[in-house]
Amino acid sequence: MKTQINTQELLDTIKDFYNMTTLKVTIYTVDHEVIVEYPIENCKFCSYLHQFEVGKKLCEKSNREAFEHIDASTKVYMYRCYLDLIEVVVPLVKHNTILGYAMFGQITNKKNKNNIKNKLESLSDTIELGKALKYLSYVQYRKESIIESAAKILEICSKYFIFGEIIDTKSSKLINKATDFIDNNLDNEFSVDKLCEHLDVSRSHLYSVFEKELNVGVSSYVKERKIKKAILLLKDGSKSIKEIAYNCGFNDETIFIKTFKKYTKMTPGLYRKSN
Repeated sequence: MKTQINTQELLDTIKDFYNMTTLKVTIYTVDHEVIVEYPIENCKFCSYLHQFEVGKKLCEKSNREAFEHIDASTKVYMYRCYLDLIEVVVPLVKHNTILGYAMFGQITNKKNKNNIKNKLESLSDTIELGKALKYLSYVQYRKESIIESAAKILEICSKYFIFGEIIDTKSSKLINKATDFIDNNLDNEFSVDKLCEHLDVSRSHLYSVFEKELNVGVSSYVKERKIKKAILLLKDGSKSIKEIAYNCGFNDETIFIKTFKKYTKMTPGLYRKSN
């Protein structure tokens, strides 16, 4: 599936967002590559920490986990990074398919910033703590209600990006209908024949279209979507692994564990502990 992007229109819009909020926005592709960002520089605190390998890697890990959460939920996600800074990620989604992500953050909702200082102390062996504390003063404070309002405005912008075709795909109506049907039936034992019947197409034609536009087979696509849903439920923590298996359309818990491990390189139980 090819994505078409009007980078100038994206940049103009996030500049307007910055002028209104003074919050940096970065637009990412589904492969986590930066499309545009404004301003280009991170806040001085984050820029300083990125000079150290440990700071850069921990930041990338926080971003990656946030994108994974978005992939599974397709909803706006507000979270705290490894240093307790608030970050917000908004999905750029069309027909339940993620086309990219819009992110702002590097801010705090706590005036005293002691929570961040405590996190910094845990990194004192690998960074210069004195300088890090000096740059901490550059982290912007925002009331949580203001952050939530900014997230809503960025979500509105994301809809403009999609419906204004600033970010768009050449995916066919058949793919859009197929992916909608799949995402609405992830909790069921999936049948390709049932999908073909719903779309009124042959199996061979459906597989051909999936390979051509998404570079993946129908069954593989379904399994990937089920695993992404399972990841979200595991992070939520309110359901047992057996319940999650059934909620993701696996009637056999053993098959679920085996499939999950194939895609994530770890069992559901281990994934839950590590996250």
